[in-house]
Amino acid sequence: RDCLRIPLFLSEYVIRTNFKNEEDLFMVSDLLLGGDLRYHIQQEVYFNDEAVKLAICELALALDYLQSKHIIHRDIKPDNILLDEEGHMHITDFNIATFVKDGQLASSMSGTKPYIAPEVFDCAVDLCVGYSYAVDWWSLGVVAYEMLRGRRPFDIHSNTSIQEVRALFQNGVNYPSSWKDEMIDLLSKLLCVRPGERVSTIQELKQIKCLDQYDMELVFQRKYQPFFAPPVNMTAYFSKIVIIRTFAF
Repeated sequence: RDCLRIPLFLSEYVIRTNFKNEEDLFMVSDLLLGGDLRYHIQQEVYFNDEAVKLAICELALALDYLQSKHIIHRDIKPDNILLDEEGHMHITDFNIATFVKDGQLASSMSGTKPYIAPEVFDCAVDLCVGYSYAVDWWSLGVVAYEMLRGRRPFDIHSNTSIQEVRALFQNGVNYPSSWKDEMIDLLSKLLCVRPGERVSTIQELKQIKCLDQYDMELVFQRKYQPFFAPPVNMTAYFSKIVIIRTFAF
């Protein structure tokens, strides 16, 4: 897999490295004891506006790094976002990630349907020639909305037809009247159906007014304390732990 040619992910929020011997391929990540974001959403953890803003910034830095290495993750969702003990966000699971050369587009129908961007569905019915990094930023918008509201912006499931999905996108996102205008503005820039108008780089994200308080370099250095720190109870997050082999580095 092309993605595995990259020996080291330098970002603080992605898998560290991989290596192999004659028999096995090994992928190395930080020990993250905070469980995945899906678990905490299902436990009805309250994520306020500031918690979601910081999460967006942290995950955006990871996407920016992947983009610099020509990688589209294609499966950003709460299940693939792990929390450390302090509550910082980490992206995992590069199973269906793809490597694209400069100017190249991906075109296969890949991802988890409720988090897949509109242009991917368009490709599936031959309405566009391909898609690029912006699909991950759409997924980030879906995750952020779900953190705030406890459910996704569109009622899409694995058995929802492409025609039904496209109709839902045409109807737009419903934002609760109680939400602040600045949060609606932020999410609407991520959940923009037209990929060319969607925020899809870290530089574009920096221009959003409600994120002015966050210095991205300080976010990268983890200088901002997350607003939610998961209780570290390994039995709650992991059903089975298997030690395969011990290495001395």
